[in-house]
Amino acid sequence: MQDLKPQIYGPTDGDAWWVLQDRIRILVSGEQSGGAYAVGVSEVPPGAGPPPHVHAAEDELFYLFEGQLLWTLADKQYQGVAGDTVYLPRGIPHTFRNNGNVPAKFLLIATPSGFERFVASVGVSCPSGGRLDPPPITPQAIQALMAGAPQAGIEILPDYQFGPMAELPRHRESLWVLGHHVLVKLTAEQTRGGFSVVEITSPPGAGIPPHRHSREDELFYVLEGDFTFDIEGVSYAAPAGTFVRIPRGVWHAPVNTGSGPGRMIDIHTPGGFEGFFRECGTPCTDISAGPPAADVDMDRMAAILAGHGMEIRVPRT
Repeated sequence: MQDLKPQIYGPTDGDAWWVLQDRIRILVSGEQSGGAYAVGVSEVPPGAGPPPHVHAAEDELFYLFEGQLLWTLADKQYQGVAGDTVYLPRGIPHTFRNNGNVPAKFLLIATPSGFERFVASVGVSCPSGGRLDPPPITPQAIQALMAGAPQAGIEILPDYQFGPMAELPRHRESLWVLGHHVLVKLTAEQTRGGFSVVEITSPPGAGIPPHRHSREDELFYVLEGDFTFDIEGVSYAAPAGTFVRIPRGVWHAPVNTGSGPGRMIDIHTPGGFEGFFRECGTPCTDISAGPPAADVDMDRMAAILAGHGMEIRVPRT
């Protein structure tokens, strides 16, 4: 049974564990999502990363928002930079290493849930914020990882051979949607129906009217600026680093209350919501030109909303 309460976590909220030298902060557990997914934020110091491995039980979605990572996915290596989004179906050998000189930080979603229990079972509890001072890799830490991985359907591949470098596929469809810039990063087609992933950039004062989804949960991570979320009539401050989970059926309305542009990751699960952005928006060829003049046909908008399982509260004039 899914927990229908919204969740709001600040930059250092949530339980965290060291898994070798990666710090993983869990934000959503399987108990909260009804087993559909788990969400965490992973911080990787320079030179660190997990050993090559493969998951039998879950798919993974990564959004890198700080630093850089050298990904190994199947038989290729890819250089990842901030803003890159990777969807990795189960059964594909992979690893990553922070080959930069500053910590790398990414949002991780595993579906179905269960990965969060593995993290807690093999990791060492640690503070979730502050300076990133990884512990030394001890024989005990390696033993815990090797013993816990098979129980979680994870196979460690110590003899894995790394492949050649290749260009990371990047999907960047640029749209104007109701005055906001929307950059489509992953679609339902690319995630086996699991997710739609976009970046939303909002000008100061811009917001989205109160609305709710009947089909999808919605996950936000504030990258830049200051937002306020109205959730079921209660306002919550959401500065950079805030994570917000909105279960389906919950009324919500984010507004950029900062003095400059604000930017968020916006994820819908299951996927398909990119169709709404495409129907409601217009292609953006030059973000510096600003959004087109607003000309909203509320009857057309109501039909689009209904077609995507949404309700919205907008006064009609």
